[in-house]
Amino acid sequence: MNLCFRRSALLAAFAWFSFGSSILQAGSLMVTDYSNGDIKRYDATTGAFQGVFVPSGSGGLGVPSYVTFDGAGNLLVSDFSNGAVRKYHATTGAYMGDLVAPGTGGLADAYGLVFGPSGDLYVATGSGGTVKRFNGSTGAFVGDFVPAGAGGLSYAVGLTFGPDGHLYVGDNTGTVKRYDGSTGAPLGDFATPGGTPHTPVFGPDGDLYVNRFYGHSIRRYDGATGADLGDFVPHGTGGLEWVNDIAFGLDGNLYTVERYSHSILRFDGTTGAFLGAFVAPGSGGLGEVINLAFQPQAVPEPATLPIVAVCVGAFLIRIARRASGPDA
Repeated sequence: MNLCFRRSALLAAFAWFSFGSSILQAGSLMVTDYSNGDIKRYDATTGAFQGVFVPSGSGGLGVPSYVTFDGAGNLLVSDFSNGAVRKYHATTGAYMGDLVAPGTGGLADAYGLVFGPSGDLYVATGSGGTVKRFNGSTGAFVGDFVPAGAGGLSYAVGLTFGPDGHLYVGDNTGTVKRYDGSTGAPLGDFATPGGTPHTPVFGPDGDLYVNRFYGHSIRRYDGATGADLGDFVPHGTGGLEWVNDIAFGLDGNLYTVERYSHSILRFDGTTGAFLGAFVAPGSGGLGEVINLAFQPQAVPEPATLPIVAVCVGAFLIRIARRASGPDA
């Protein structure tokens, strides 16, 4: 293989990688609109409005609260007013039935939801002060993973499993509580941010980030020890005020929900510097924003892969023939 062919092959490989990456990076940002009772979709790269993904009332949806995705990329929505978890198609947003039917296992005031390492679904119950566990495939009630008031839990909102495998719960009363990821046993208060923390999120650096709704800032804690590292995004930065939810995007930056300015702000995931309004106020009719979640990265449809392979293969054959010619 001569030098020209090797260089051409590298270029082809780069073209394949670039094309594949562009496919894998495609995706959407789902946003819960409390005012309108629907789920809106925005481009995960540009923030452009892509339409209402789940209309108000679809499948009996009452008050959409938090969202997550199952293994197939389908959207799961906790219905606060009906104590249910609704399921919607990953691509069309069509109602697919209830993963957790209203009131199953005593579910009420459904807030944060997250899949655990075992594949089961965990749902926070707000004023019920519990975290309920359901079979991740069937929605069958497994039991109260965190019983009412365990570890002092009063008003469970956001949930996340940490790198240590334990469950972290944002308690509206001002703490982030940690529970054994296998048994649900209380492990104490991991952080005490005050200011009504809603959503604990581990960042790419392994630290814990917490939004303070009434504190109007985003607080950072050492992910291993819980040591307070101060405000990552101080009050007022870029207009930060009523931050109801936070999430790290595919680009590693931090995205925040501004509930009463009806927008989504973006901050540098390393420095906390303001990067601008990712979703402008009121874009697509956006009202009070409760929650946001990035849809898992899209992958090429199976029918697409042979087409891509044929195109790249033809390109390689062509440059191979050229490489064998007099100008090689």
